[in-house]
Amino acid sequence: RPSEHIFLIRDGETPAGMFVLDTAPRLPLDGIDLQLHSFFIDQDFQGRGLATAAICSIRDVVTEHFPETRLLGLSVNVNNPIAFRLYRIHGFTEADHMYLDGSRGPEHLLWMAFADSQR
Repeated sequence: RPSEHIFLIRDGETPAGMFVLDTAPRLPLDGIDLQLHSFFIDQDFQGRGLATAAICSIRDVVTEHFPETRLLGLSVNVNNPIAFRLYRIHGFTEADHMYLDGSRGPEHLLWMAFADSQR
């Protein structure tokens, strides 16, 4: 899809994972104009802090590449508490409802505000 922008996560010069920022979000979250999805760290690179570093850099990536963004949204499966905790620790707020139509079951909805946006 033309609205999807892929970002590599590297361990030095070696590709170790990726995430996608989509300018045509498809989540049931009012007001989001950018969606983070397909966040992935290859199993061989897990446990090295790469996911934490990537999530910590999300605000800078969004501000640089999508400066008009007001709200960034994402979903995470209820059976992935490690990812949910990572997002919450690093600035994402849980929505007051869940996404029940996830491909692998119910998903938490989270969002992060940018600039002067208020939720």
